[in-house]
Amino acid sequence: MLKFIFLFAYTQIKIIFGKQINHKSWRQQHNTATIIMTTSIIISGQISGNHTLHNAICTYESETKKLNFNNYEIIFPTKGKAVKALSEAFQTLKNDEVDYYKQGGISYVRGSFLSYDASNAKINE
Repeated sequence: MLKFIFLFAYTQIKIIFGKQINHKSWRQQHNTATIIMTTSIIISGQISGNHTLHNAICTYESETKKLNFNNYEIIFPTKGKAVKALSEAFQTLKNDEVDYYKQGGISYVRGSFLSYDASNAKINE
């Protein structure tokens, strides 16, 4: 009985309206909508700190939009790339300005937030 049910279900998948179809083409016909998920990093604060963060975070994979009051939005194709760019920016700033880092002028919350002077870079999903 179980074998008959399995065979019946298999034939129903293979035959629709008496016509045999290719599974791949059927999936392609019914999965036409694709969702593109992007992640952005918003930089806000003072002018000089915003430029420093912008220069440290931007990569060849990102797109930059300038917002009001010298703020920036940097758009990445995935959240992983945005987090990686933020982490690399922190390492760059930390290595370039060791004394300022020791004084507490640079702070980083892993995967979400980077602060430099009076400017902040925050990941928005």
